[in-house]
Amino acid sequence: MPEKQFNHFIPRLILKHWEIPINENRYGVHVLDIEKDRKYIAESRGKRGFSFAAKKDLYVPRISDERRTELEDWFSGCEGILDKTINRIEKLDNFPLFDSTEDMNRFLLGILSFKYRTQFNIDKVKEFLKNNQAVKNQIDPSKDIDILALENIVNASTEDFIEYSNFEMQIYISKDESILICDRPFLENLIDGYSFMPLTNKIFIGLRLSQSEQSIATTIINNGLVESFNNLWACNSRKWIVADCENQLAKYEKIAKEEKQDTVEYNPVKHLTKGYEFNK
Repeated sequence: MPEKQFNHFIPRLILKHWEIPINENRYGVHVLDIEKDRKYIAESRGKRGFSFAAKKDLYVPRISDERRTELEDWFSGCEGILDKTINRIEKLDNFPLFDSTEDMNRFLLGILSFKYRTQFNIDKVKEFLKNNQAVKNQIDPSKDIDILALENIVNASTEDFIEYSNFEMQIYISKDESILICDRPFLENLIDGYSFMPLTNKIFIGLRLSQSEQSIATTIINNGLVESFNNLWACNSRKWIVADCENQLAKYEKIAKEEKQDTVEYNPVKHLTKGYEFNK
């Protein structure tokens, strides 16, 4: 099998927190496939684990007849820190969260990338560039739209990261009701400047810009607040939602399947002297 062929747009390190035992030797997660109107348990281990959240060569373009894995390598650099930090958050007593400023920056960059790295967003960026030739020509008229859409992930994420030079992070922990995750898990600028992202079936975070130094706080939340956010994630979904039990899927199925209007545009480089590009 070619290197890094099965690309997860929501990585295993996050989805594993919704895993349940199916039988003695099998594990999975409860999935609502919105497009196929189907609820099922998806396998979570093995080479094809979490296949609903992956696509063949989603991040691996072919340039000059060569598969290029640089973007997958870029994600891997962020995801190692994401995994380590989520594990520390789960333990609650393992602070500080980050061993270095570099780790903190990689964590923040990894979280912000979920605005742009999903299959749905990539498809919408391609659609936008296809329908707006003038915009494409301003970027690079000779470059393939598929390449531009992938480069946009790194550039747009980095642009957001630059703006978050100082930030506040709230860690929200549910002691009872479980949290959903969906194919578009990043809720941008939702409440009081905070954007939100689920990390496990019991934990999500809120991030916002700060005028002072970085701060991190932890809050235990009630079931009512969890249900409100679950409704928001179900509404933000386009392809699927995942829960840790079948009842959770049924509870949010109706709102997940409602028709939604979408506008996704290409994010041009503003702060970067030179944006990321695949080398030829």
